[in-house]
Amino acid sequence: MTVSSKAEIAARIDSDLLEVSKRSAREREILNAVRQLLGNEGFANFSLRRVASDVGVHLRTVQHYFKTKDILVTEVLLDTTIYYRRIFEESVNKNDISPKKRFIVFIDYLLSGFTEKETAGFFLQLWAHAHHNASAAAILEQMNNFHIGEILRFMDSMNPGISDKRRNPRAAMIVAMAEGVTHAVSYSKRNIAGAGIDGIVEEVRAMAYKMATEP
Repeated sequence: MTVSSKAEIAARIDSDLLEVSKRSAREREILNAVRQLLGNEGFANFSLRRVASDVGVHLRTVQHYFKTKDILVTEVLLDTTIYYRRIFEESVNKNDISPKKRFIVFIDYLLSGFTEKETAGFFLQLWAHAHHNASAAAILEQMNNFHIGEILRFMDSMNPGISDKRRNPRAAMIVAMAEGVTHAVSYSKRNIAGAGIDGIVEEVRAMAYKMATEP
């Protein structure tokens, strides 16, 4: 199934969140192979034939599930978005933790996985791909808007007196900071001016919390 509009993308994500095992084992195998290929080698070596070789199947098998490269990339990005949304539901969206703890867990969720070479490389490739692919851009925008919306929700519970003039820009800045840090702590930049990953992540938590709670 291909999607293009923002409404279609939102509906697709919500639908797949409710149906965890929607993909067949073969589809899942193909999507995982694409994630690994893009994360480790980038688009330069990406083709349906290469994916088929990595999975150990005939090219026609890949084309049966995903007819073109664009469709396959879109499906990988949708699948990854849904995967992280499920992590959010399981680890962040709980009623038994305080608002501050929930907020910090959410910041960690935004940063999760990006210290790993494959995951960092995968998202760097997809962000670049979104500059010239409308479906990829729409999916990443959907993910970004979801993150900003959750930050706003957490801010409302921790800092209900903040004005909209400060509230909305701060939420966007917090998400942008987390995304920017994913570049800084990616596989090729583990030690920036003597600052280790743990120190950088700790500062992101502190700065994000300060922005979210200051009047």
